[in-house]
Amino acid sequence: MVVELKTAIVDVDELIGTLDRKRRLAARIAVARDWAARSVSAWLIVGDSSTNRRRVADHCTPLTSALPRDGRSLAPLFLHAERGPESGIAFWSNLPGVKVGHQVVALERVVRRRPTAREPEPRSGAGSMSGP
Repeated sequence: MVVELKTAIVDVDELIGTLDRKRRLAARIAVARDWAARSVSAWLIVGDSSTNRRRVADHCTPLTSALPRDGRSLAPLFLHAERGPESGIAFWSNLPGVKVGHQVVALERVVRRRPTAREPEPRSGAGSMSGP
């Protein structure tokens, strides 16, 4: 089984291509180590955030084509290995009450650009009021 962990989804095409390449190489690696793999499954586990969920929804067609199962299907995969290769995507959330050393999903920070010496700082309401 190939498991890819991502905190953020950035480039969907690159993600699918890399995961597919790892899945194809896993069978060769198993043979080289004298492991008997009947099939190779691939799972993408993504940090649960509104941004990641939106990106998955925006790229639903290519993702569900490459990874047709969802996180609810993950447990039965281990119980019924004879089914053959399966692929899917699951979201991993920060559960309240669980002690984790760090957040699973990275925070995205927005930094405001500071004005240069040539640019005057904007003044709120300057020039918009007319005097009596």
